[in-house]
Amino acid sequence: MRIDRLDIVAFGNFTDTSLDLSSPGLQIIYGANEAGKTTARSAIFNLLYDFDFRTQFDFVHPMARLQLGALIRTDSGAAIEVARFKRNNDPLVARESGKPITDASWHQVLQGMSKADYEAMMTLGWKELLEGTEKLVDRGGALGETLFAAGLGVPEI
Repeated sequence: MRIDRLDIVAFGNFTDTSLDLSSPGLQIIYGANEAGKTTARSAIFNLLYDFDFRTQFDFVHPMARLQLGALIRTDSGAAIEVARFKRNNDPLVARESGKPITDASWHQVLQGMSKADYEAMMTLGWKELLEGTEKLVDRGGALGETLFAAGLGVPEI
């Protein structure tokens, strides 16, 4: 699965913002402090794994109006557009039809990746950089082993 476009419709300080992530290879989001990098990272997580019951991202938009979306390309090459809403019933829908996407169907799109696995293997924030640097120093600079462990999503080899 690949996110080709992230639509941050109403989330955190973003309104009607789209991020084009369709370029091949690794995507790195960078910017000045308070530019919204962590919010964008949280938007991806909330899109994939649903909004938390209580969220810290309702400071501009009311909780009931939070919305995210994406153009997702599956491993088979199929493109699907989805929208996720902060609501109890049918929070994830196919954008064009408005029809709900079942948990089983979404689980297939995610290829069974759990929330914990996603956080361990797919995101890198300031906290993770600090922890990784500390572990690297503690291990005497074993960069190769540390990078290999990070790629596996395990704390150490």
